[in-house]
Amino acid sequence: MRSACAFLLCAAAACAAAEPLLVKGALVYTITGPVLKDADILVKDGVIAEIGHGIAAPQGAKVIEARGKVAMPGFVVAQNLGIFGSGGSIPEGIDVFGLPMKLAVGSGVTAVCCRNTVIKMTCGDPEGVLLAPSPSMSVSLSWSGKEAFRRALLDAREQLRRAAPAEQARGQAAPQAASPYARVLRGELPVRVSIDRAQDLLWAARIAREFNIRFIIEGAVEGWTVAEELGRAKASVIFSVRVMAPPPETPDDPPGSSERAALMLARAGVSFALVPPSLAVTTAGGFAGRDIMAMPMEAAFAVRGGLDEAAALAAITIEPARILGVEQRIGSLEKGKDADIVILDGDPLHYKTFVDLTIINGKVYFDRAQSDV
Repeated sequence: MRSACAFLLCAAAACAAAEPLLVKGALVYTITGPVLKDADILVKDGVIAEIGHGIAAPQGAKVIEARGKVAMPGFVVAQNLGIFGSGGSIPEGIDVFGLPMKLAVGSGVTAVCCRNTVIKMTCGDPEGVLLAPSPSMSVSLSWSGKEAFRRALLDAREQLRRAAPAEQARGQAAPQAASPYARVLRGELPVRVSIDRAQDLLWAARIAREFNIRFIIEGAVEGWTVAEELGRAKASVIFSVRVMAPPPETPDDPPGSSERAALMLARAGVSFALVPPSLAVTTAGGFAGRDIMAMPMEAAFAVRGGLDEAAALAAITIEPARILGVEQRIGSLEKGKDADIVILDGDPLHYKTFVDLTIINGKVYFDRAQSDV
C-alpha cells in the first residue's frame, strides 16, 4: 500500500508541475476514436483537458503550432526491459540522465515496462519517471518447469478451496490468499512467459483455460499457427513481426515465422503489442530500425503483412498499455488521460517521418529543433 501511494504521489507531482499547453491544428490520431483534421489538444495540469476545434489558449499557455503535422499518443513498449539503469530498486535504479532514455524519448517512446514497473521517459526528471507497477509472475517452461508450475497451481487452488469457509467466517482473506499462485488464480497477477514454439504456446493456452488465468507471452514466433487457441485462451502476445524463422523443409520441421502473424492474431481476437527485434537502444551500429527507436517501423511491417493501419498503430500505443494495465492513463489521446503526445512531421508509418516533439505529462521532453541527439 505504501508503495502504491508513492507511485500516485510521484505521478501527481509530475503532472502538477506542467504549465498549460495547447497543440494547434494537428492531424490528431486519437487511436481509440476518429482521426481529427486540423484539431487542437488542450493540456492542463499534465493531462488532456480537451480535444477539438477552435480551442482558445488559456492565459500563459505554451502554444505549439502543429498545422501540417501529426499528433498521436506516445509509443509504449510492453516487454520487460532492463536498459534504463544498472539494476537496483525503482526509481533509484533508473538512469533518467543516460543516453538510452534521451534516444528513446527522441524516437517518440514515452513509456516502457522496466522490471515489472511502467516508467516514463522523462529525461532529466526523476520525479516524473514512475507511472505504475505492472506486476507479473515469470515462469520457466522447461519440461520440469511446466510440471512444477501446474502442480503449484493445483496446490494453490486446493488451499484456497479449503480456506474459503474460514475466510467467510472471519470476513478476511486467509494467509494462503496472498501467495503469488493464489493471486494468479484470482486474476490479480498475469503469468509472463517467453516462448516461441507452437507446442509450448498450446501448453500455455491449455493451462490458461484449465485454471482461468491470464498469460502474457513474449516471442511467439510460431504463434500464427495456433492463433485460434491463443484467442480462446485470452492470452496477450508481445512480439516482433520481423523476427524471422526459416520455413519448414520437411513435414517434421518447425513451421517457422510469417509476415502475416499480426493479421492472423488479430483475426483470432488475440490482444497483442508489437516490439522491434532488438529491445536495445544504441548508436553502436547494426541494422537500422531494429531497436525501440523504431517502433512505427514495426507497425509498418505489420501493415505490409496485411494488418490494417489503425490496428498497427494501436499495437504500439493502446494495446501495450492494456497489456500492462495502464490503459486508463496512457496509450490514446482522450480527455482526462496523461498528456503523453508525440508530434510527427508526416505519416506515422512512413519511413521518412521524424519525431518533432515528445510531450510527457504535459511537458516537452524532446524538441528536434533544439536536440543534441
